Amino acid sequence: LQNIMQLAEDAIGYERTQAFQLVMAVVKALLVILFSVHVLGCFWFFVGRISIENGLENWLVNYRFDSRTGPEQYLASCHWILGQFTPAPSSIHAMNTSERGYNLFVIFFSLLVVGSCISRVSATIQQVIKLNSEVSDRKRSVAMYLKMNKISMHLCIRVMRFVDHSLGRHKAAPLDTSLLSSNLINELHMDRRGPILRKHQMYGFMEMISPKAFTRLCGLLQLNVFEDNEVIFARFSEGAGMYILGPGHYQEQTDDEISNFHQTDHTFWSEIALFMNFQHTTTVCSLQFNDTFVLKPASLVQAIQEHPECCSYVYQYARTLQGRLNAQETVAEEVLSAEAIRRCSEGTDVYQLRHLSKEKMLGHFKIKGPHPGREEILAFIQSVLSGETPAGEKTLKDLERLFPELLPEVGTHALFTSDTERFRALSCMMSALWLAADRYDDFTSGQPGKKKLRPEQWQQMQDFVVWTGIKERPDWIHGLLMYLAVKGLGRSKHLTMQLPKQCQQPDSAVSKLLENHLNVVPSFEILTEETADLVASISELHESFVFGQFMQAENTPLSLQILRQRAAEQDEAAYKLFLFSALGMLAGIGATAGATHSPFLTQGTTLTVLYSLQALQKLQLRSSQEIYWSYLCHWGRSLALSTHTLEDLAFLRLACICRTRERSAMELAYSSWASLALSERQALTEFLLADGIHFHAVLFSYLPDCFANAHKNHKVGLASMLILLVELVEITWTQLGIGVLPHQVTVHLGDLAAFTAAVRSRSVFFSCLENARIHAAGSSGYVLNMTSKNWSRTEEVSNHDMSLSGTLRSVLRAVSKSKRKESTSTMLTPLPSIVEATVVESVVI
Repeated sequence: LQNIMQLAEDAIGYERTQAFQLVMAVVKALLVILFSVHVLGCFWFFVGRISIENGLENWLVNYRFDSRTGPEQYLASCHWILGQFTPAPSSIHAMNTSERGYNLFVIFFSLLVVGSCISRVSATIQQVIKLNSEVSDRKRSVAMYLKMNKISMHLCIRVMRFVDHSLGRHKAAPLDTSLLSSNLINELHMDRRGPILRKHQMYGFMEMISPKAFTRLCGLLQLNVFEDNEVIFARFSEGAGMYILGPGHYQEQTDDEISNFHQTDHTFWSEIALFMNFQHTTTVCSLQFNDTFVLKPASLVQAIQEHPECCSYVYQYARTLQGRLNAQETVAEEVLSAEAIRRCSEGTDVYQLRHLSKEKMLGHFKIKGPHPGREEILAFIQSVLSGETPAGEKTLKDLERLFPELLPEVGTHALFTSDTERFRALSCMMSALWLAADRYDDFTSGQPGKKKLRPEQWQQMQDFVVWTGIKERPDWIHGLLMYLAVKGLGRSKHLTMQLPKQCQQPDSAVSKLLENHLNVVPSFEILTEETADLVASISELHESFVFGQFMQAENTPLSLQILRQRAAEQDEAAYKLFLFSALGMLAGIGATAGATHSPFLTQGTTLTVLYSLQALQKLQLRSSQEIYWSYLCHWGRSLALSTHTLEDLAFLRLACICRTRERSAMELAYSSWASLALSERQALTEFLLADGIHFHAVLFSYLPDCFANAHKNHKVGLASMLILLVELVEITWTQLGIGVLPHQVTVHLGDLAAFTAAVRSRSVFFSCLENARIHAAGSSGYVLNMTSKNWSRTEEVSNHDMSLSGTLRSVLRAVSKSKRKESTSTMLTPLPSIVEATVVESVVI
């Protein structure tokens, strides 16, 4: 009975008032008495029955209850027992020795039962009195303090009202945390605060990822109580974190407007302050006693730091939010819209992987409908080569039908990528067909008049097409079109997340799909064995060499040496088709719906592409250094750049990395280069001339994007980017160490490129490497992570004097350079003669 009563009290009474506790004590006492009366009454009846069997005089026969019904006998027994517990009279008396002895036992037992029940009720009453007394004492002590210190009457009234509110809602029954474990304390907080946080999609999904992290987060929320007319946060003040305003009346103040509002549910304010520096755009006051929870950035980090998946999700959520703010897709306001929060959450890899539908799983995906055969595709290619098939919408529809990956509703692109990627694939394929068929007018039909590809440039491209030998091989064109149709799938997060980690880079992902997931790329199945091997070889070559990086001088001669080794392992046709596929992929950049021409290969951009193709045609005939620097010299001479000294050659590569084509842009790049100190130019010259074969080299992927964003962001500029590059080179050489030659370290700078576009202060930009981290990224090299400390400062606008820190960096650079001189002489020896030879005019392609 005691256990049952305790269970009932724990289940029902934990949230009730003091009056309920008193009632429960009385009910428990009555139940104990009734249970005792029941048990003792049953024994009293049993004693009477035994007396009848033994032939003794007894109360059942004497008072004629032996012939009564069972309920009457039960009530008579209980009545007699209650008569022994209380002074109430009873007409039934003991008739023999056994009954009299039992009577004495009941009298003594009743003293224990009644006394115990009375003491319990008295103890409960005393506890209630004591608790009320403690509350009164605490309130009285505050009142005494106010009186002794002669506080003003107005303030006294406000303080006592707040004390009443606090004692009534929060402090009247304080929790003794010493009695509970930390997990139970967090679960108690989660039970109360969890329903509030779940209303925010980010935290609701966090609970799905890791309930422990969510429970911990609930425990770290800080509860603040605000009185009427108290400011919760002020305009232009620095955001301390996210505020969760509870139901109640509030006032919002801006420059010219003051508005009161009432909310019936919790709302999330200044969420942006969790991830970056944020100044409040409005002042919010409480118009009554209101509860507000505050989540600080440090608390969020503390909650998720031991849960990698949560860390990844929150980081990507913050990056997506930052990107939307920079692109002005989301307004930096106090309360983010539910749509903005949803888009940020759904834009993360973790969310997309957790919400993959069955039809998007690689093992279950299947393109519905009949697939065309090889003969039908070859007949279509022949009709294009012969000029029978005109350019237009019908040709696009034929490509979509012949290559099911491109079907607009059920194809692979439709389910895994965007329409933009599908349009680009169609434009690449159309451009490849026009190149193979020598159809200049169709290739340039949509290009603007002033930028239209010139006939002499087209003729140079046709010379390259003839060199590949693709015109006479429709089966090669079939394989090439198939590869161009699926190349963009490697950029789909929905696909790459389902592949092994080492296969998640775009080109590696395409190779993996061709190898193990033919249901995703069904066009690969109908290729002949020879053509399928060629396509697989093309994909492998794209894995080892990025043509776009060579065009922009991102990579090094070592990259060309690796390409030569890979090409030597393949058929000669595979290398030629590799170059043709690279040309086709460039042709479709910038394509829109219905495009049947090449929007990218215009008069201005084709020149660099032709120089690159002509250089790579000599891959097996010349050394890697000759091809690399000869290409750059040829490109530089077209812009009237000097190539007489090693510094000229270094600037030549820098200009190519910066994608400099116009004269004004070239002058800006040169002035930025000339503004550097001599030691900084020497450091950059060493970096830009390192080939990875005779010198240790660093390949910074996305470096052209860094320069492009620095040029667009007037708060940064090219000169600042060059200074940062010097420091980045030194940090990379110091942290990643020196290996044996040939050696090249690849560092991905995509995060730095995005940060360069977002930062609003030059001083923040200069100091970003102090908080950046370089992490290994498997076989793809290393990744420069800007970390949350940098991203939280992107909105700072103050610029501090950088002379002291610039001096310190110069000193550290000099020390670092001297250490590298001591550690290895290979890096600082004179350039090999082959590099010097490429500077002279006699080296031609």
